Amino acid sequence: MCCSANIAKGAHRMPCVHHSTTCQLSPNTAVVHCRSQDNPYYVQFRMFSCEAYNILRKSADLILSLFHLMAGASIEAIRANPENAMLKLQEKLRLDLDDEQAVEWMQGLINESATALMPQLVEATHRWAQALK
Repeated sequence: MCCSANIAKGAHRMPCVHHSTTCQLSPNTAVVHCRSQDNPYYVQFRMFSCEAYNILRKSADLILSLFHLMAGASIEAIRANPENAMLKLQEKLRLDLDDEQAVEWMQGLINESATALMPQLVEATHRWAQALK
């Protein structure tokens, strides 16, 4: 199963080049874990992620306006403190950076996430669970 593309239980797994090289994007943790930065899927993931991030940044005015309209919605995190939520969103979009700086920032964030301990633990647990099947 490792070397085939599959979507299971909300985790998106990319095909690996070798059994020891796995990329996983989990919507619950929003962390990408790749064992090899030379993996072509990892390189492609980084490129697409940075491109998508800059596309979102270009639509920041629209996103912020929509977010402002959601202040009256029943989303507790926004309704409780809409100004704080807007500031957090602006902070995440890094509107203070130009596109090239935003790409560098996003790549650093991806690299930091890929080398974090928790995704490695989740991957090891996943492999252990698969071995028990």
